[in-house]
Amino acid sequence: MQLDKTQQVISAGIALPIKADGTRDSVNTSYTHQDVQGQVSRTLRLGVDRTQKVGKFDRILSLQYQHEVRAAQGAPTDNLQALTLNSSWTFRKTNNLLYPTAGYLLNFQLGGALQSLLSDRTFLRTYVKGVRYYSLASTTTAILRIEGGYVRAQSSQGVPSDFLFRTGGDQSVRGYAYQSLGVQDGAAIVGGRYLGVLSSEIDHWWTTNWGSAIFYDAGNAVDNKSALALQRGYGLGLRWRSPVGPVNLDVAYGKTLKKYRLHFSLGFTF
Repeated sequence: MQLDKTQQVISAGIALPIKADGTRDSVNTSYTHQDVQGQVSRTLRLGVDRTQKVGKFDRILSLQYQHEVRAAQGAPTDNLQALTLNSSWTFRKTNNLLYPTAGYLLNFQLGGALQSLLSDRTFLRTYVKGVRYYSLASTTTAILRIEGGYVRAQSSQGVPSDFLFRTGGDQSVRGYAYQSLGVQDGAAIVGGRYLGVLSSEIDHWWTTNWGSAIFYDAGNAVDNKSALALQRGYGLGLRWRSPVGPVNLDVAYGKTLKKYRLHFSLGFTF
């Protein structure tokens, strides 16, 4: 069970023992209530997954059915369903799993649905995310991050929210609220079919556990490629290598909003 301000989730699953080749199969179900940027959704998911470590990358194959009821403030309610086949490949090559200073992380996802198979819309979703760490000196690290996504469909109508894109927030485009960069629908911000995010950061460690950062983020999510104008944010941060992972405190200036925003995060999301 997960309870927080924007999302409440109850889930259950069964994972079978790992096979000799490293494959593990599982079945899972979840119910999610989400209220983000004026869009309220309730989603029931049922799925089967197969995870496997192949060489230098982790692979996940999944078949998932979901039924979603969503309503954007000031817009009609959507009631939709999708049966999707999805795959995810994650490559990891870093000098430290918890506190990397050199190496890279790369994730590629591909998934979609056919309207003729328990789905309201035929669509194909692609997504890629990469993070590169450069050791500039023994106490200084440069971090570059890129995200991109595209949903091939006639429109975003009928595509579940999980397969559309929004961005903004602590470990995305700093200077903007969580998931606040997307498509305007009535009084709400909803997901779009295109995503682009770029980020650069330099961390300098003054002691073994304490450091500071300077960063620049740019990104947006839209429904039409021609409207992909990157929203920019930049600022300064404080870093702490805590016993449970990196703690980040950032003060960012959202150039479009002309406002400062405080961001706090534990660990890093990938």
